[in-house]
Amino acid sequence: MVITDRNLRFLCKEILKNVPFVTSIILHGSRAVECPCAKERDYDVFVVLRTPLSPFFLKSIKRMEESFRKKKIKIDLSLMPVFRLKYGFEDLSVYNVRATGVTIWGRDYLNEFPVGDARRSIGRSWLQYCVYVMRRLMWCFNPYTLNFNVEATVEALNVCCRLVALLLTGTYFTNTDAMLRKLRSIKGSSQLPIGDGAFRLLEEVTESSELEPSALFMAVKNEVLEIFRLLIERSYSINTSDSKTLSIEYLKAARSRSLIENVLYLFSLYVFRREVFLNANIFGSSIFDRINMATYWLLNSIRSDCTIDMDSIMEAYKLLDGWVKLRFHVDARKLWCEVRNVINEYYHYARASFQFTLCLYTALSSIFKSTALKG
Repeated sequence: MVITDRNLRFLCKEILKNVPFVTSIILHGSRAVECPCAKERDYDVFVVLRTPLSPFFLKSIKRMEESFRKKKIKIDLSLMPVFRLKYGFEDLSVYNVRATGVTIWGRDYLNEFPVGDARRSIGRSWLQYCVYVMRRLMWCFNPYTLNFNVEATVEALNVCCRLVALLLTGTYFTNTDAMLRKLRSIKGSSQLPIGDGAFRLLEEVTESSELEPSALFMAVKNEVLEIFRLLIERSYSINTSDSKTLSIEYLKAARSRSLIENVLYLFSLYVFRREVFLNANIFGSSIFDRINMATYWLLNSIRSDCTIDMDSIMEAYKLLDGWVKLRFHVDARKLWCEVRNVINEYYHYARASFQFTLCLYTALSSIFKSTALKG
C-alpha cells in the first residue's frame, strides 16, 4: 500500500526502528474507513509481531506515543502477536481491527483471516469496550472547576452508540448518520433492547446545538453506566440494582482466568517500571476486572450536583489498593483525581494481560478442538 499521509510514513519508520519482530502494521478505525486524511481523527494503529512476547515492547510503544503527542499528533498504538489476530474470535479489539483495518506495511493478514461475528464475543471483551467509553468520559469532568468538555462528551456518546449498534447488528459503524439510520430501522415504534436512552440522546444531540454541558455529561454518564450494568447482567446472569452487590458478584464470576492475568500484570510492572506489589493477592479477582469496576465507581461517584460521593470513590480506592501506587486523600476531589490518574496509568498493563490470556485460551481451545476432530 502506498502511504500518502506523512505522519503515517514517519510512524512506520519509528515502529520498525524501535520494535523488533514486526511483521505487519495495521491502521484501523475512522481514519482507515472514512477519511484517512481528516486532521481531527486519532491514528489507531496495531503493530503485529511474530513473537507472543508483546508485553516486553510495551514501554517502547508508550514512549513513541508520548513523543508523537508532543508533536500534536494524536495516536493510539497497540501490540498484537500474530496468533491473537488469528485466534482472537472472542476479542472485540481483534474484531474491530479485522472489520475496519487497512494494512499499511508488511504482510496483509486481514485477507487471510475471516472477520467473524462480533456477537460471538459477548463477555469481558464487551465490558472492555464499555470501559473504554468510561475512560473517555472521566477526562471530560474537572471536579475543581466543574468544567465539562462538551466535544469530548459527545464523542464518548458516539462511541457508546457504536457499541450498542455492534451489539445489535454485528456491524462496526464509523459513520454516525449510517449508524443512526440502522438503529432507527431496528427500533421502529418500540425501544431498543439495550442502549435506547443513549440512542435517543445522540439523536437529540445531533439535532440541537444548544447543549447544557453538565446536563449532557450527566445524561451520557448515566447511560454508559447503565449499559455497563446490563452487559454484566447478561454475561454473568447477575440481577441486582445495588452497585456494591453488582461489583462483588461480577468480580467473583469473572475469576476463572485471573491467576494468569494477575501474574502477567505484576511481571510486566516489575520488568517495565521496577514496581513490586507484595500485598497483591494473585489468587483473587483479576486486576483487569478490578480496574473495570474502579472506573465504574469513579464515574458513579459524581453526583448530579457535580460533587463527589466519598463512599463511592472509596469503593474504587479499595479495589485498586495493593495493586497500584495509590495515595489516600481525605479530600474527595483529590482522591477522585488520584484514582483517575492511577486508572489511566495502569490500565494498559491490565488490558495487555487480559488480552494475552484471552487469546491464549482461545488459541488452545481451537487447537484442542481441531485435534479432537482429527482424532
